[in-house]
Amino acid sequence: MSEKINGPFGSYDWGTPGALLNSLVRKENVPVNRVEHFRIGAADISEGSERVAFFKWFEGISTPCLHWLVPSAHAYSEPKVIIKNGISVPQFRPSLCVHGTPALEVNGEWATPALHWFLQGMFTNYITDIRYGLKNEAGAFFQGGSGQPNGGWFLIEFWNTRGVERFIEYVNEHYNPSDESYKDFL
Repeated sequence: MSEKINGPFGSYDWGTPGALLNSLVRKENVPVNRVEHFRIGAADISEGSERVAFFKWFEGISTPCLHWLVPSAHAYSEPKVIIKNGISVPQFRPSLCVHGTPALEVNGEWATPALHWFLQGMFTNYITDIRYGLKNEAGAFFQGGSGQPNGGWFLIEFWNTRGVERFIEYVNEHYNPSDESYKDFL
């Protein structure tokens, strides 16, 4: 990719350490004063002598995918929240799966039966449904929690990086946490 990633550390080409630092602040919500102490390796981020995250750049995804390792950094993997019609709605972003692939990993308060129901709908086999195309374009696979709507953890793994952002953008745009229609099917 040839785009620049701008931020408090300047303007850097995609895939460079400077772009990673800017992404940490702009997308991952890591405070600048903490990022200033990070040491960037080939595929990991350290703070002092402690490895705090793994990262990887994928063609077709505009920012690096991260997997945070230490409890003090887990909050950075939480989605940003916006208010739509008076409702708090998470804005998910790709992360780095333990398998080294891009993923949509959700746990904690956002891993609800309503989100599970919505995500299951993303795996429709009706070829005229837009979600069918998004699923196939991203190579999306419900890797974890697919049969456990109350499990508190869902993992969608992506095997084709070119469609990941469109898949997640659709989820962010259309998911409504207050929709309880899933209860009709329990």
